[in-house]
Amino acid sequence: MVNRLSASDAAFFHLENTATPMYVGSLSILRKPRAGLSYETLLETVEHRLPQIPRYRQKVREVTLGLARPVWVDDRDFDITYHIRRSALPSRAATPSCTI
Repeated sequence: MVNRLSASDAAFFHLENTATPMYVGSLSILRKPRAGLSYETLLETVEHRLPQIPRYRQKVREVTLGLARPVWVDDRDFDITYHIRRSALPSRAATPSCTI
């Protein structure tokens, strides 16, 4: 079954360009649990749950000649490490002094 973008999603998709980005991002600042949590364990946990939300492993493909709204397709090259990245503050940084 073909799964097309909604009319509003297709409008955002077609409006996007370098001058008008239409994407959304997020930043999570996590405190390490007492029991510990490795980056690899976090990746495994998220990847294990991804099949419950197939959209998170899909990408948009345009229809030939633009005859219909774009469709969602499975991303065969999906790489969880592209979407979940790890960064750390320098050891001298204190969380209250950080501005986001």
